[in-house]
Order: sequence, then C-alpha cells, then structure tokens
Amino acid sequence: MERYITGFAWEGLAVKFCNNAEGVVSRRMERELPPDLGVPAIRILNRHFEEHFALFCETVRRIKDGTFTEEEMERQWRDYWMNPYLYGEEPLEQLAVYSFGNELYGCIYDHFGLDAVYECFYHPAQVISCFNRAACGYIIPE
Repeated sequence: MERYITGFAWEGLAVKFCNNAEGVVSRRMERELPPDLGVPAIRILNRHFEEHFALFCETVRRIKDGTFTEEEMERQWRDYWMNPYLYGEEPLEQLAVYSFGNELYGCIYDHFGLDAVYECFYHPAQVISCFNRAACGYIIPE
C-alpha cells in the first residue's frame, strides 16, 4: 500500500507548493495570488474529485484485502492516474495523479503543517489516518 500512496506525493506536492493549486479539499498556498498558476487543468480535474476519491478508496481497500495485484496497480497507474487523455481527446497538461496528490498531501499540509507532510512522506501508511483527522468532509476507510 505504501508504494501506491507514495505515487501521489511527487507531483501532488509540486502542484501544492509550486502552482498555488486550489483543490476540492486542499487550499491554495497564497491567497493573494491567483489559483492554479500554470495548471488550468486542475479545474477540470477538480470536477472529477469524487471519482478519483472513490477509486483511491476502493484500491486501498483491495490492497489491504490482498485482492489488488501488482499488474492491476501498474495498469491503473498507466490507464487512469497517468493518462493525459482521461477526460477527452485533447491531452490535459496535468494528470489526475497531480490533482489527487495535491488533495491528499495538500489537505494534510493545510490542517497540520509541513512536519505532518514530511512524516506522511516518509511513512505513507500514515497518510490515510492523517487525511481522515483533517476533517475535510471525506473519510478514507481504514
């Protein structure tokens, strides 16, 4: 499960800290700057947050149950999270993994600060409980 969760950290944290992204549960870093600097696709991806969240929760459940194979994980990353054509014939300049990674790690930052983000980065299994404690209105089943 840690490998799966870590996959959301890389670009999700970059979007949070470099692009002033405004997500569904993650807030932008700088209120005085416009949101989503250089990342207009974030608005499109935000509209699909419920879908992303449901897939993430289902996948985490299946990983815990031992019913999600490495092959399925690789296919999901390729066909869904890293697919620039996920929502149309024109490629998005950002991928679903960027947006959802910002939601996961960005929400943790917004509620608990940078130390919690580092803790979750180095111990990805803690992302779920930390995200749930953020009281953002969404709960990942543990």
